[in-house]
Amino acid sequence: MNPVWALQALVSTTTLKKDGSSNWAEIHLLVRTESLRWKMNASGKAESGVTVFVQLKKDGKIVQKDGFNVKSPAIDTAQLGITSAWILSPELLHFERYAIGLGQFEGEITIADLNDTTNRNQSKFAFESTFPTDEVLFCQPFFFRSAQNPNPSLERSGKFIIPYPNDIFGQESDTLQAYTELYQTFPLLPDSSILFVYYLKKANSEEILAEFGNRNKVTTSKILPFFIKIPLNSLPIGNYQLVVEARNMKYDLLDQKALAFRRTLPKKIQKQSIAEGKLPYFVDTMSVTQVREHLRSILPVMGAGERNLALPMVNPKYSDSFRLKPFFAQFWVEKSPGSPEDGWVEYRGRLAEVDRLFACPRQRGYETERGRVYLQYGPPDQRTERKTDPVALPYEVWWYYNLDDRMSPGRARQRNARFLFYNTEVAACEYRLLHSTAFGETNNPQWKLEIFRRTTPMGNTIDSDRPANADSESIRLLENTFNNN
Repeated sequence: MNPVWALQALVSTTTLKKDGSSNWAEIHLLVRTESLRWKMNASGKAESGVTVFVQLKKDGKIVQKDGFNVKSPAIDTAQLGITSAWILSPELLHFERYAIGLGQFEGEITIADLNDTTNRNQSKFAFESTFPTDEVLFCQPFFFRSAQNPNPSLERSGKFIIPYPNDIFGQESDTLQAYTELYQTFPLLPDSSILFVYYLKKANSEEILAEFGNRNKVTTSKILPFFIKIPLNSLPIGNYQLVVEARNMKYDLLDQKALAFRRTLPKKIQKQSIAEGKLPYFVDTMSVTQVREHLRSILPVMGAGERNLALPMVNPKYSDSFRLKPFFAQFWVEKSPGSPEDGWVEYRGRLAEVDRLFACPRQRGYETERGRVYLQYGPPDQRTERKTDPVALPYEVWWYYNLDDRMSPGRARQRNARFLFYNTEVAACEYRLLHSTAFGETNNPQWKLEIFRRTTPMGNTIDSDRPANADSESIRLLENTFNNN
């Protein structure tokens, strides 16, 4: 019996104009066959598939209800074996089109493994079916895998388009293909022509990548179909948007739509590209000053070897500045190979959080010991502060029920890990890590003595970890707080 993971499926929708009172709703489906159970058919070949149920609702009432099966081709597994059949047919692609009215709709799709009905996936979504008759509008663009010869029932613009509801383009994807339609340029526009413009834009940026775009002059019509094809060979890894625009002959904008996607490469290929000087876009656009500051911000979550290499680089006098960007890029390729940029963006969010929580007048949040622990392990499950004990230094205890190192996901999980921070200068805001039960962290057998050292000289304790002159109630409170009694 081949191993099965939770059913992996991607679903997207788009609305296409049909006529004045109704439209088409398209459901696009991709199922990864590695997540399905394969079985041998009567001919001795392996097959897999899914059964799909679709419901579309408007104002709480069902307006479309459908069920269908999608099957893989029969695979000869004589060489591979049944557990590897998915390699020869890795994806199931399918779409259905439904006539609907105008307005707001809700959808639900349930996908179940044909060979194991307990393996299923359910998605809910919402969409709008509205194309005002007095506006020039695009439908929402979508990616497609191929456009074949017409199919009488499902053809669009003379082609049978097979949608591809996946926004990740990896090494095997050397071309982006997308489709959209523009409605009502005729009879709404006085000119007989319009300009269709498309280009790529960096996500969260206004910078246009003109080399990945084009513009065409087209004759107005009730429905204008557009097939977009963009080579991706030279596109760096990163997050992008495909933008489509309709403009009149004066270059006034009539409508604009955007479709987000991600460019990724395997870790090995990314590292090779960096070695060849091809940096991820989000790193390549940084200044040397920015990269140096960003390197400083990730020091708290680096391993010892990485930190030893990075420490000289964060010095403003470091002369070998051309190494800064490749080092920073490679760090994020290692930590977040699926999308280094996403890893960095998420980490920047955590930097902002530790600044808010732990920054001091002379220190950024990530430079504090509490900030370092927060960045490496995430927020504690329980945090207890003691700032007003009359005989103890201010302290706080962090408790993690299950401790996971965010930057080293392969490291074993530890249960009930605790961290004790204390403030040796009451007027200052910086708390230092005094003691922890976590593997690899500071372990101080005399942590109790340190907490009470302003009232109990260290020489007053011999062969004991309990302060001799400290208030017994304060000691009990410290022990109970740290041990969570």
